[in-house]
Amino acid sequence: MTGIKLLTTTQMAQFAARGFLQLDTQLPDTLNKRFLTDIGKTSQHPDSIAGHYDSIRQSSTIPVVPAGTKLQAAYPMNSALATLIADPHVAGAIENLVGLDCIFDHHFLHITFPEEMYPETMQPVRSQNTHQDSTIDPRQAFDVQVFYFPHEVTLEMGGTRYIPGTHFRIVSEASIGRYQNIRGQHHVVCPAGTVMFFHMGLWHGGGMNRSDQLRYMFKIRLCPAKRQLRL
Repeated sequence: MTGIKLLTTTQMAQFAARGFLQLDTQLPDTLNKRFLTDIGKTSQHPDSIAGHYDSIRQSSTIPVVPAGTKLQAAYPMNSALATLIADPHVAGAIENLVGLDCIFDHHFLHITFPEEMYPETMQPVRSQNTHQDSTIDPRQAFDVQVFYFPHEVTLEMGGTRYIPGTHFRIVSEASIGRYQNIRGQHHVVCPAGTVMFFHMGLWHGGGMNRSDQLRYMFKIRLCPAKRQLRL
C-alpha cells in the first residue's frame, strides 16, 4: 500500500501501556453511509428487534469470510470495508500492530437497541457483561480488534466501556462479568467514522442504550502472521 500513515512512537507506547488506541482521524461520512447501506440498515426506528435482525440478514451485502483468510482478500474491492482497511491511518495501525499480511479471524456487527424496544423480548434491559475476548488463546502473540463506529456515539447511547491496562491481567473470559463499574473505566463517546484498536485482552463490554436511536459498532479481529517485533 502507498501513503500509509504509520503510528508514532508515542501512539505505540500508549497502545502497549493502555491496551487500546483511538485514531486521531475520522473516516469520511460518505464511507460511513456506504457501510450502513452495505449492512442493510433500513430504519433507525424498526418495529422490533427480531424484525430488524431479519431485515439485515436478508439485505446485508457484507460477505461471510472464513477464518484464516488473509485480510487483504477478505472484502470485495471498492466495498466500504475494503476502503476502511485501506485507509492510510487504519492500514498504518494494522501494519504496526499485526502486519499487513495479517489473518482475518472474524467480524461481527454489534447493535444496541433503545430501552423502549425491550418489553417485546420479555428480557430485562441491561448492559453487556464485562469480559475479555477469547483469552483461552495460549500464544505469546496478541490479536487486535478493530472497532468501527459508523455514526456518532453519544453518552446516552451507552458506548463500549473499557478499562485501560487490563490487557495485562488474563482472566477466564467472562469470569469478570459481575464487575459492571470499575475505577478508571472509559466509555466510548465519539464522532461518526471513529476507529479504535483494542488489544484482545482488554476488559470491555457494551453499555446500555438510553437514547432513542440504534447504536452500531462493527468489529474485525486480526491475527498476526509474523513475529510482532519492530513492525
